[in-house]
Amino acid sequence: MTWICQLVGEAVRIFFITTQSFPPRSFRVEHQFRAFSSRGVDVGSGAGLPALPLALARPELQVTALDSNQKKVRFITQAALELGIPNLTAVHRRVEDHSPTVRYDAVIARAFASLSDFIIATAHLLAPGGVWLAMKGIRPTAELDALPSGCTLREVIPLHVPDLAAERHLVVLVSD
Repeated sequence: MTWICQLVGEAVRIFFITTQSFPPRSFRVEHQFRAFSSRGVDVGSGAGLPALPLALARPELQVTALDSNQKKVRFITQAALELGIPNLTAVHRRVEDHSPTVRYDAVIARAFASLSDFIIATAHLLAPGGVWLAMKGIRPTAELDALPSGCTLREVIPLHVPDLAAERHLVVLVSD
């Protein structure tokens, strides 16, 4: 994990991909994922979170990091090469323009949009029987009340992040 921190820190200096700094001791993988079968896409991947640690931790999964910012995609590509992560592909494209030949078992987002906007923008990416995984801060009660038709809430999982007092939740939604 320290190597990822160093890569992100270097990218901040070179590419300005984020305004946050990532000293190795304070950097944490904040979220846990329940198993999905084989293919996942991280939409609005930014600096590669959670795509990079997910692909690193689960080499049997094919993970796509999708972002509209070319600098961020170049960073993710370089990080995957340097870390030897062959199961991670970075794609420079807007989510609405991404048309994979095979849809994904899981569509993942961290700080992407409201739940409703997330579902609407990514429905074309999700395979039948797939799940949407949305990482949120405080429990998004108002967003859950405004879910669009075509999806059902499976569960909201409270997450504990070491050394962080803020609330974190993983929202799991399924396609109807």
